[in-house]
Amino acid sequence: MIIRDMNIDFTPNKLNVIIGKNGAGKTTFFDLLSGLLKTRGGIIKNVPHQNDIVYQTQTSNLFGSLLGSDLKRFLFGTSNNGYSPIDEENMSSNELSLLRRLLPLKISKMSGGEKRWLLIYLLTHLNKKLFIFDEPLSGIDPIERINILNMLDTLSHKKNTLVLMSTHDLLELQHIDCNIYLLFQGSFIFSGSYGDFVKYFDNKNANLAFKYFVSK
Repeated sequence: MIIRDMNIDFTPNKLNVIIGKNGAGKTTFFDLLSGLLKTRGGIIKNVPHQNDIVYQTQTSNLFGSLLGSDLKRFLFGTSNNGYSPIDEENMSSNELSLLRRLLPLKISKMSGGEKRWLLIYLLTHLNKKLFIFDEPLSGIDPIERINILNMLDTLSHKKNTLVLMSTHDLLELQHIDCNIYLLFQGSFIFSGSYGDFVKYFDNKNANLAFKYFVSK
């Protein structure tokens, strides 16, 4: 996918959500931002150094023989900018119960949603400037999607932090203070709030608004 000339500003203190059809260039865009993919003739400005970026790809493979606590030790131990300690006192009872259950558990014994939750929960504690999550809500049940979305929303309000994610699950975004960026054929054709996005159709259904934009 060719990413065309673009000038886009993302919003701090809000969750920045990239949407688009399959093949629109979302993953390519993230690969360019993170430095995994080198530009060919273009320049990307004002992007933090790679050491200040967390990029959770769609294919984040975890070794099944590891315990959840091993994953925590690895991520926290290899973060060159350090990490924020887990604050159990400010966790909800459900979150704390889940964390305590998953840390001593083998990753191979966790469900897909549990693996995703634990990985993202631990990543959000790293001291980074840019967090990129490629399809973090895919393939998990509605409760897990809401939990992860709330986690990323909380992270986006952390000082000096910018959070980007992509998703096809649009309806759940109505409950989050986010900005939406619609990528179509290698270019961003919309940026704005959820309310701005849905007003192009019936002020309610984001899926129909999405269809409106990509069918024009």
